[in-house]
Amino acid sequence: MSRLLHDSQRYDSAIPRALLSPCLSANGAVALRIRVLVADCIVFAVLGCSDATGPGAPNATTLDGALTVASDVTCAVTANGVGYCWGSDANGQLGSSANLGPVPQPNPIDNGASLAMVSVTNTTACRLDRAGAVSCWGTAIPSLGGTSTTFSDVPLIVSSATKFTSVTSGSGFVCALDAGGSAYCWGRNAFGNLGTGDSVTRVVPTPVAGNLTFTTISAGLVDVCGIATSGAAYCWGAGDIPPLAGMSNTGPTPTRVPGSLRFSSISVGGLTACAVEAGTNAGFCWGANFDGKLGDGTQEPRAEPTPVSGNHRFASIRQSRANSTVSHTCGVTTDGSAYCWGGNTKGQVGSASTRTCVVGGSAVPCTLEPALVPSLADVTRIDAGLDHTCALTRQHEIRCWGDNSTGELGDGTTTSSAAPVLVKGGLRFP
Repeated sequence: MSRLLHDSQRYDSAIPRALLSPCLSANGAVALRIRVLVADCIVFAVLGCSDATGPGAPNATTLDGALTVASDVTCAVTANGVGYCWGSDANGQLGSSANLGPVPQPNPIDNGASLAMVSVTNTTACRLDRAGAVSCWGTAIPSLGGTSTTFSDVPLIVSSATKFTSVTSGSGFVCALDAGGSAYCWGRNAFGNLGTGDSVTRVVPTPVAGNLTFTTISAGLVDVCGIATSGAAYCWGAGDIPPLAGMSNTGPTPTRVPGSLRFSSISVGGLTACAVEAGTNAGFCWGANFDGKLGDGTQEPRAEPTPVSGNHRFASIRQSRANSTVSHTCGVTTDGSAYCWGGNTKGQVGSASTRTCVVGGSAVPCTLEPALVPSLADVTRIDAGLDHTCALTRQHEIRCWGDNSTGELGDGTTTSSAAPVLVKGGLRFP
C-alpha cells in the first residue's frame, strides 16, 4: 500500500504567527524589529542562524521541510542542518548505507549535513541542501540522479544546473521550485503529473508548462497542486476521483481550481487537497471524503474548496499521502494548537473518536470535524502519515502519535500510542 506525503512551502512576508515562535517574547508579543526578527527567525529555523549565500541559498520556502512524515517513516532536519530518519527501511528510505530494518529512533542520513529540508514518501525520499542541490534515495523514481539506477539506499545527486529552494516528492516523481518560483518536475509521468503537457517520463528536472510562478507546490500520489503568485490554486495530474480541480481530469498542464479564493499554502493527499486562505487563515478542503478527512462534518465528496468546520485560523494544514480510503488530515492554528480529523484506526488523530464511518464496506473509527490534540501546545509544524502523525513544537522537540509498528514514532520502541510521545535522542529541531 503506497502511502505518501509531504508539502514544500515558500512563505512570503505574511508568515503565520505560529511559525514565528522563536521570534516571540515570553508574553507572546512580537518585537518592534519585526522585519529583522522575521528574517532572523527564518534563517535560524532552517539553517541554525548560519550565513547561506548564493543563488541557491534556501530561504523561507524550506521552513516547513524540517519535518516530513510518510506512511511508516519520519524524517527531520535539525537546527544545525543535519538530517535524520526513523521507522521502516523496507525501501531504503532511511537514507543509510546500512541495511537497517525498522529503526525506532533518529538515524543520521548518509552525508546528511548542511541540509535545508527533506521530503519523504514510503518508497522514496529527497533532500535539499543549502546550496540548492537535490539528492534522492529509495525506490520508485526512474533514473535517480540522471543515471540508470532505480534504487539506492544512499542519497544520489539529481543532475541539474538549476538551484532549488524547495522540493516535494510524489509517487515515483519529484517536483521542486527555483528561487524565482518556477516549477520543475521529473520521474514517472503516466498521469501527466509532471505538468509537462504529456505523459513522457523525465530523468532530469523539466519545467512545468504554463509559465506560472508559484509560492508553494505539493505533490500527492499522482497529482500536484501549487499556489501561484496571484494566490490562485492550480493542479495537474490524474485528477483523482472526486477530481482535485472540480473536473474529470486535471490534465498534464496546470489547471486553475474553480472559485475566487486566494490561498497561502496547499497540501495534496491521495484523493484530496486542503489549503489555507490568504488573509483569513481559514481552512478549505476538497476531493474524496470517505472518512471525514475534509473536516466539514460530513462524508460527502466535494469538487470545489469547502470550508473546514470550526472557524479555526490555520497556519498550515497537512494531508496524509495515503493510497488508501482511510486517511486523515491535521492542521496547526495560528495560536500553536494542533487539530486532526478523518480516519482514526491507530490513534493517529490524537483523540478518541466518538463515531464510525463505513469505508469500503467496513466500519472504522473516524472524526468528521477538527479535534484538538490534547496535551500538545506551542506547535509550529505538523505532518500526517497513513497511521501516525508528528508535530514540531516551539521547544524544538518532535512528538509523534499513532501506529508505531516499525518505530515511526521515534521514541525507541515499537509500541503504538494515541497520545504524543517524545522523539528520542535529545536533538534540537528548528
